[in-house]
Amino acid sequence: MNSNPLAWISFGVLTLAAIMLASKKDDAVEAEEGNAAPPEPKPDPYERIPAHANVLLLGDSIGVGIAPHLKPLVTGSFEARVKTGRTTQGAVAALQGDEKDFDVILLSLGSNDALLDPGGYPAALGALVGGVRSAQNHVFWIVPPGFTYGTTKSVHGANVFTAAMHDADVNALIASPVAPAPDDPMHLHLSPKGYDAFAHAIAERIYA
Repeated sequence: MNSNPLAWISFGVLTLAAIMLASKKDDAVEAEEGNAAPPEPKPDPYERIPAHANVLLLGDSIGVGIAPHLKPLVTGSFEARVKTGRTTQGAVAALQGDEKDFDVILLSLGSNDALLDPGGYPAALGALVGGVRSAQNHVFWIVPPGFTYGTTKSVHGANVFTAAMHDADVNALIASPVAPAPDDPMHLHLSPKGYDAFAHAIAERIYA
């Protein structure tokens, strides 16, 4: 055994230095972890919409009813590409190639195919969203009045529609504030007054 006092002192000094170094390292790690920024919250999909957003409405007969009431409420440019009876796949076939240039895309589609072909609807929706979405724009789903008020012919179809929108990461913008017109045999469409109320609700949500 080494009985040299200087050797023991040197050993003690080295040991103390090692302990102090380890302690400082642990403190540094704790400080770094304590100062780490919390994860960024998921951004509100509405907060980055430009004040004068260019809006495109892609829709079926419900879109036909909404369009003339929504146009004067949009502060930027507005275009409606709507057609009575249009399916989601029909909207895909009608894409013009400039859809990604719009700031906001409103989808008023699904009533003519989600209820009748729930098995094929998700793929059609995926193709449509892929054709219109960019890294800068916002794609929203306008909930059909019949889905909101439970008067659709197929509850399963409505559920498939909702699930497909969720899977495609499309946010529901708003549902109709009024029930379908009582004289509408399809229990999906609104009166002119109802469409006007719906358009105002949409505009208020976009520019909230």
